[in-house]
Amino acid sequence: MNAQIRFNYQEVLKRVTFVICLLISPTVAIGADSDITGYGGAKWGNGFQSVLGALNGKDIGGGKINFSKNLFGENFIGTAQITKDGLIWLTLTTDQMDGVIFTQESVDRLIKSLREKYGKDKKTPMAGGIAHIWSKKSGELTLHYSKSRAIESSRLAQLSYEWKKPKSKQPNPSDL
Repeated sequence: MNAQIRFNYQEVLKRVTFVICLLISPTVAIGADSDITGYGGAKWGNGFQSVLGALNGKDIGGGKINFSKNLFGENFIGTAQITKDGLIWLTLTTDQMDGVIFTQESVDRLIKSLREKYGKDKKTPMAGGIAHIWSKKSGELTLHYSKSRAIESSRLAQLSYEWKKPKSKQPNPSDL
């Protein structure tokens, strides 16, 4: 009788898993082409106070905000630049001060997560390492990583988000 119950339990589990996959699949496909509109609650063009609050950061002067973020259990230090046009770029870099070793596995998990959110990337060699670039309508994201000089198995990683600010239209002379 236990074998019969176990079989039924496994069959139910298979069916539930199948239904969940059906429900999730369209969501993943739609989400895989998300536009890059900023980072977290900080959106392109947001003013200084809005970005400061969204990132829970610290004003370091010159229109820059420093903040920290934990991604996949790894500590990153971030800097955001705000001009008269609002938030224009943001960079997250692995925190080498805390002694954390950012491994190739960590890099691979990060790439997989970004691909799930933003879709296909362009992989290219770049300044001593490799870059993965996601270019969307509103912004561009670059993940650059290279081997650490101090620890062979460690990777230095940097995520850079940049606003593709719409070009302002030049007035048509005939409209003047």
